[in-house]
Amino acid sequence: NILLDFWIRLGLAGVITLVWIQFAFWRAAAAAYQRWRGRDPLRFALTVGAMGCMVNTLAHGLVDNSVYVNDLAFVFAFTLGLIATLARADSSPAQVQP
Repeated sequence: NILLDFWIRLGLAGVITLVWIQFAFWRAAAAAYQRWRGRDPLRFALTVGAMGCMVNTLAHGLVDNSVYVNDLAFVFAFTLGLIATLARADSSPAQVQP
């Protein structure tokens, strides 16, 4: 259980941290979803993919290790960073540098 994993490793502060991270993630994901839907298909696809990745991480945490394994920790951090970037990105088209 992901909740138990955070609780055992970090104590009550870990449970609070998990809830805070999830709240911030889903709030930013909802903002990015609304921003990029119908505007930029690539950024919209990245947003939906990041949301699916977090759902997968939570589901995986119900049956096995969730975050406290190196490869899963990297994916978790990448997903958080990706959605934070997408939620704060400007709406101008991305410029490709040669």
